[in-house]
Amino acid sequence: MKSPMQIPFSPRSAVLALLLALAPTLAVAQSDDFSHGDSLWTRQDPIYELSNLYGLGLGPQVTFSFPAGGGYRIQTLVSPDAADLGPGRGGAIRQDVNYSDSFSVAADLLAWDNTTEQIDTVMGRISTPGAGTTSGYFLGYNTPGSYGNFPGQGVLGIYRVDNEAATSLVLSTITLNPTNTYRLTFFGQGSDLEGRLYLLPNTNTPLLALSANDPTYASGYCGLIQADASDAMDAPSDVTYGYYSATNFCICDQPQNVVCFAGATVTLTTSAIGTLPLSYQWTHAGTNLLDGAAVSGSTTASLSLNSVTTNNAGAYAVIVKDASGRRATSAAATVSLLNLTHGSPEISITSITFSNLSVGIIPPGMTIYDDAYADASGELHLTDAVNSEDGSFVVSDLDHGAMVQSFDAQFEALIGGSSSPMSADGMSFSWATDLTGPFGESGSPTGLTVIFEVYNNNSTIPGPGVSVKYGGVSVAQQRLPLSFLETYPNFVPVDIRLSPGGLLTVAYNSVVLFDHLPIPGLTGVAGASFGWGARTGADNDNFWISNVSLTTNPQILNFSPTSRPAGISFSFYGVLQYATKVSGPYTDLPQAASPFTFTFPAGGGQMFWRARAP
Repeated sequence: MKSPMQIPFSPRSAVLALLLALAPTLAVAQSDDFSHGDSLWTRQDPIYELSNLYGLGLGPQVTFSFPAGGGYRIQTLVSPDAADLGPGRGGAIRQDVNYSDSFSVAADLLAWDNTTEQIDTVMGRISTPGAGTTSGYFLGYNTPGSYGNFPGQGVLGIYRVDNEAATSLVLSTITLNPTNTYRLTFFGQGSDLEGRLYLLPNTNTPLLALSANDPTYASGYCGLIQADASDAMDAPSDVTYGYYSATNFCICDQPQNVVCFAGATVTLTTSAIGTLPLSYQWTHAGTNLLDGAAVSGSTTASLSLNSVTTNNAGAYAVIVKDASGRRATSAAATVSLLNLTHGSPEISITSITFSNLSVGIIPPGMTIYDDAYADASGELHLTDAVNSEDGSFVVSDLDHGAMVQSFDAQFEALIGGSSSPMSADGMSFSWATDLTGPFGESGSPTGLTVIFEVYNNNSTIPGPGVSVKYGGVSVAQQRLPLSFLETYPNFVPVDIRLSPGGLLTVAYNSVVLFDHLPIPGLTGVAGASFGWGARTGADNDNFWISNVSLTTNPQILNFSPTSRPAGISFSFYGVLQYATKVSGPYTDLPQAASPFTFTFPAGGGQMFWRARAP
């Protein structure tokens, strides 16, 4: 990213700027879906206005329009003289409210020209708009280009603008898909700034969140702007923005529903902006909570419920007040309990078995790769807290090629203990047919993978958090505090269950992260193995597992009825059994091969069939 990046605005008189700077700072929320044009906006066409100022005779450089499908489209031309007039740019500002100290501004990116190097932004605390005078902050997305240290990658950044010279405060790579719709959300509270990028319609879990601290500018306007972001300053820009909103008091993060096991510790969180200080009051079923043995943080932004029981189930909300007397109540979040029962496992890998691994005696059907090893106590180390490790452990197909529609996997995991300043990278659990060699935290490219990520790989594997993918396609993501995932030096239970119909439940440390999550297209897999992988990079963490228990439920008997007297054809796995009564006794047919055809006897009667694992 070249720095500073010049994004001038149109000139305005000093008198007008002074009047606008004195605009009221009371709570005024702005919103616009652009269905009635942009009458409340001040359009910005800086090169055209500079042309008028200096008598250059140039025509308009920015086009503002309102597509039939909705939104606010802003198109800018390539600068006719980048050396003297700067890059092509344009935008619009809402100068009816000057937000002081706190602000929240958001806009949807409906469409943009992904073939040019441009930056699409939302702005906050913009003061004295004008050529050579504009100052404040903005959150911007740069389309993939050749600039700076990120060639060929998209970049999200928070920038400070000092008299039109933009300096990056924080940058992170992320490349957006132009067929999707995204939301840029930018918050400020005092000197704390936070920018977030959401993939709509999900506004609960950001794809990427950035934070910075800068005390330079305390008040200003909000709005939209875009610019040529190419090093050669030869790129036009074309962006269609959707719904726009801004305010200086709001709840930025709604508390989220939680499903957990009995006895778990549950944390509900929120965040808000407003006139400091802010106060919080959590409620349960409409009644104010008080701190005690089972509750802590009832008057803070983070509520903890300790050793949850059925008495703690129900709806929780938080009331936020600011020093100006404003009040907001969050949406309700439900805490509910889940009881997972477990059958007898087909395989139970205890620490004794893992100890065998450490001395090179690999149990049948199990494989370890690269840096993975078991220590003297029988705990399997996928990686240690050492840079650039990659280890995997695979348990081969337990059902001899049979179609499996559901499974229950239990194990204990330890994450953390980084020996470097930051944690990296992550651990995966996969169920797939292609688990060979080390596969790190990315898991299988074709099967079902649950990723426990402690490092933010942005659009590839967002983190910290837990995500689910199937066939290489992201299904769900949940961002989580790093402190929740890192439990070193303690092991915590992990439960991963696939129910018939492709419904996935994932629990970590007794907190249910996904409850019967639908996995599109997953009806069953034949010949799949179970695998665990982990990887570290320039930073690192320990990723260890222990006490694995696996139970699969193969489809071992399938009926293919035909008309009499041909009979019924069975395809089955294992050993076929028959009985004359449903209650048995059942007799093995050890020589029967699948498919097996039963022909109805001439005298009639009834017969019952089942199959058992070999």
